[in-house]
Amino acid sequence: MSSDAALRSQYNSIKAKRDRYKKVVQGIENNNLNYKRSTSEMDEYINYIDDITQKIDSKSGYFYIENASSKLKTNRNILQEYVDFVQNSNSSFMDLYNELNTQIASLQTQMDEIRTEYNKDKKGFDRLGIDENWAEVFGGFF
Repeated sequence: MSSDAALRSQYNSIKAKRDRYKKVVQGIENNNLNYKRSTSEMDEYINYIDDITQKIDSKSGYFYIENASSKLKTNRNILQEYVDFVQNSNSSFMDLYNELNTQIASLQTQMDEIRTEYNKDKKGFDRLGIDENWAEVFGGFF
């Protein structure tokens, strides 16, 4: 059994960490990065560029716009890199969001266990965690 001061310190440390994670999760949610973003319009545009360059390259009569084909291919590759970056970033944010929510749940469980141990035989304002649950101030009668 730990001392009250040690339990309170441990509780506050875990709570601070949980609150930091919650702020990051909230930031991800506020920017709508917690769900899969579509890049279908860019993918369609890249396919359109591919079709154009294929037509240019397959017709011998288009030699006078051969330079346009190489520029289109270069720009198409840049767009593809951008789309890949967006998709990878989006996946990373979604993974981070899910991992943080898992961590928050774990930290909350740890806080609940510490609060239960600390609050044994304590009444009213002496209880730990009342700032998050005011019903516990009076022994949970509300």
